[in-house]
Amino acid sequence: MLCPRCRTEMEISNHGGVEIDRCPRCGGVFLDKGEMESITERAVASVVDMHPSFEQVAADQPAICRCGEEMMEITGADEVRFDWCMSCEGTFFDAGELRQIDAFRAD
Repeated sequence: MLCPRCRTEMEISNHGGVEIDRCPRCGGVFLDKGEMESITERAVASVVDMHPSFEQVAADQPAICRCGEEMMEITGADEVRFDWCMSCEGTFFDAGELRQIDAFRAD
């Protein structure tokens, strides 16, 4: 699949039995419906989002989901803004956002 933010081919990795789509260019993470709960239960969210520095990609354009729909920006825990697809309920986190939400939940 292409990254919703920078349109680079995403790589798939397995974390705690959950397949995660990560962009090697910008570090964004795409989670299918239900995967957020799975990685939270397995306490691997910070591991999923822990990587070296990535290329900064402007977030001034709407993210485009893998289903082709424009994603809507949502503000979640700790005022983190992430992208969500109303059609397939996929979620896209820019680099660092998933880790920030995970840290908030741990407090």
